[in-house]
Amino acid sequence: MSMGGGGDTRSTRDLSALVETFRQGTEYHELAREIRTKTGFEDAFLPSSYSKLAAVSRGGPVVILSSDDVAKATHALIILRPDGEPIPLPLSDVSYEDIRRRVASLAQLLESCNVLRRQSVSESGRAGQPTSRRRSTSSRFNAILQWIWTKIVRPVLDILAREGVSSGRLWWCPAGDFTRLPLHAAMPLDCPFIPSYTYTLESLVNARAQKTIAKEKIDPGPLRILAKSKLSEVVEAANGCLDKPLFQVVKIEDAEARIDTTLNAMTSSDIIHLACHGWKDGEQSLNSHLILSDGNLQLREILSAELSKPKFGFLSACQTATGDIELANESFHLAGGFMAAGLKGVIATLWSIADEDAPRMAEEVYRAILTKDGMDPEKAAEGLHCAVRKMREDDLPPQRWIPFIHVGI
Repeated sequence: MSMGGGGDTRSTRDLSALVETFRQGTEYHELAREIRTKTGFEDAFLPSSYSKLAAVSRGGPVVILSSDDVAKATHALIILRPDGEPIPLPLSDVSYEDIRRRVASLAQLLESCNVLRRQSVSESGRAGQPTSRRRSTSSRFNAILQWIWTKIVRPVLDILAREGVSSGRLWWCPAGDFTRLPLHAAMPLDCPFIPSYTYTLESLVNARAQKTIAKEKIDPGPLRILAKSKLSEVVEAANGCLDKPLFQVVKIEDAEARIDTTLNAMTSSDIIHLACHGWKDGEQSLNSHLILSDGNLQLREILSAELSKPKFGFLSACQTATGDIELANESFHLAGGFMAAGLKGVIATLWSIADEDAPRMAEEVYRAILTKDGMDPEKAAEGLHCAVRKMREDDLPPQRWIPFIHVGI
């Protein structure tokens, strides 16, 4: 009898919970419908229409890549123009298993290069390896990049050429295991496209909607740049090339890099440049964080902050401290988090970088985006592309130049 009574009690609780869930759902939809009757909120809580999302291609074509483990198929969808239909491209020569094998090979290769752990990458990428081993490592990287180029990137560029698009900006929007492939690095040295990434079409649409600082609307006060000390010297050098000093560099380093100090500096700076460790929480993404002197600055805190002022971020060497083989996802995640917080563009790294490479990259990027009239974050991808090109022309090991990516506009 007691067992039956307990069962009845549980059934009653379950039914009550179901009724309450239904009530809340009904209330939500009623409120949403009421909100949509207000001027300017007609599309509130509704999926974006394709016509709205197609605006993502105003600055250049956007390529969505997805794989279906159930259907055992991979596809590309090319959004070429805001006023046109998307172009589907079945990647018939690329299986789900093919991608997983290359992802595994890349992870093993990165582990052998020791770039998944914080150390001097210049030693592992150059002087620390015998010449024969360096050549073997480069050959293995090139084999992976060649496969990506032949099977994925070149078919996309062939479609673009057919449609009369042969140069300019190009955005990759990968999903699933495609996010673990360095699509940007597979493009040849002489490729006329400048690659960037976006995580969702809507995030890029929103970044475009919130215009960057226009030259005719520059505030009379100096732009504030939050930067590590060595990087501040690079920025100050770029500032020195201008007719008048427009940029104020805010240095936060070592013990001063506390959670409150860093977060406050983020909210008041136009550019955020961070060089620190990061950690990805695979189960609770909002718990992913940057490691500072007095604790962890979680992504949830960054998203909750008012980051309407910053327009551009440079996340230098943000990585997991444990050498997680899914490190690329961590960099994507942190970069995407800063984009969601309000930034228009972010440069991030997929794994540890050489100490001498960060200033090299930063110098080209800042010289591109900082002008006598103000700041143009949309030039960041061009600056990064130029810096990577120089590294490749100098024949530096692939693990030195592959990790740098640009996200956003």
